[in-house]
Amino acid sequence: LGGYCLDHARHTTFVSDGIAPGWMQVPGNGQPIVLLVDRQTAGGYPKIATVISADMPALGRMPIGSKIAFEPVSLETAQELRRRFVADIASIGERIVPVRRSAAHAAPMLFDCNLISGV
Repeated sequence: LGGYCLDHARHTTFVSDGIAPGWMQVPGNGQPIVLLVDRQTAGGYPKIATVISADMPALGRMPIGSKIAFEPVSLETAQELRRRFVADIASIGERIVPVRRSAAHAAPMLFDCNLISGV
């Protein structure tokens, strides 16, 4: 296990309830887990924090074992960062430009990319 482990003050399981993306739960071993899009739908471990939605894509791209730090943010800050994130995603189409490469350069470039099933 990497990182810090948290000790439970009492029992480590609770009545199961819904799990939202970004929740950080602490199972019996004390190793915090951030639940992303592949999370279960319900769980009974203590939940101690939530990663704000604007930070979820960056967190999801981090390699396993990466060191990360958390800081508290207000609801207003989280909402503003979410608005900026949504606006950034909405404007992607305006920023896309064609790649100016010949067909001879395309195949080697694609082989260097991290593609799923050749897509």
